[in-house]
Amino acid sequence: MEYFEEFYKKHVKMVYRICLLLLKNVEDAEDATQNVFLKFLKAERTFQSEEHEKVYLIVTARNTGLSMLRQWWRKNRCDITQLPEEGQCDSHLRQELWNEIAQLHEKYRMVLYLYYFEGYSTDEIGEILNVVPATVRGRLKTARTLLKKRLEVNENDWKRDI
Repeated sequence: MEYFEEFYKKHVKMVYRICLLLLKNVEDAEDATQNVFLKFLKAERTFQSEEHEKVYLIVTARNTGLSMLRQWWRKNRCDITQLPEEGQCDSHLRQELWNEIAQLHEKYRMVLYLYYFEGYSTDEIGEILNVVPATVRGRLKTARTLLKKRLEVNENDWKRDI
């Protein structure tokens, strides 16, 4: 059990961020994170390495989040975009960046997160998401372009308010 506690502490933030990126709701992200670690505990399998365990968590977090998005009760309530929780951002600009990332389609959010925040290569992301690495590179390029446009629009709105 001591191993699991250390493992949990090491990976909980990553799993939570993935769930939060997908679900855009703090409470649902917390539930999904808990479900991911329960699935990990129940998984009767051996992992080849610590990296293999991490990839398992990423894929499980993504699948759990997507599964929750398909549930009927989620379609009948308000969508609150809170990325990330208060206190996790060290500046207003970082909060704005998270909010803009949250507005992108899931396929762009996931590659941005895995590439920039977790440090995976496009080949590794392709394996994790089960897509061709060229597709990952294309999604990254599109995501950066979309994010740049969204941030430029917000910057112009901010300048007009002054």
